[in-house]
Amino acid sequence: MKENLSRRDKLFLDFIHEFELHIPESNECDTYFHHSGKCSSRIDYILQSNHNIINQFVNLERDYMNTSQHDPVMALVKVSITAKQIEENNHINSKKINWEKVNRTKYQSMLYEKFQLIDIDNLDINISNVNIFTEMLCNIIDTSAKECAKPNKQKSRPRKRYWPDEIKKACCENKHHF
Repeated sequence: MKENLSRRDKLFLDFIHEFELHIPESNECDTYFHHSGKCSSRIDYILQSNHNIINQFVNLERDYMNTSQHDPVMALVKVSITAKQIEENNHINSKKINWEKVNRTKYQSMLYEKFQLIDIDNLDINISNVNIFTEMLCNIIDTSAKECAKPNKQKSRPRKRYWPDEIKKACCENKHHF
């Protein structure tokens, strides 16, 4: 950081110290340049809490095609994510609900009744199980909407009419001649 710190710089440093963050050493370059070219500053910071989380930091320098006064920055970050195994039998129905045909008062009362059955005070919701609670709420909303919606009737299509052989042959010949 620069030696003469502004109020904004001091707030930024306080934030870094409060949350025990640090700026990678490879992120020590200016990223904003005044159009006159006389002054520049660093306005992009990639902060990290763990010293070995960033694999590579790249400052994409300006070229003649980049008319912006700002150089973009990029960091390659190591992340490990655990994926949830999805059951293959879980069939998702993707039929769109026609909300114009939904009895909204019935839908609202049905939602109210189903939400009353949930004892929110005794739920232990935390980061590890919030997705289960969210999925439960989404299922309540989805099933209530489907129950209140009128079923979509499939429109019957007329069967394809087959042409007699003479007409089919005449059509094919005309296509080849023109």
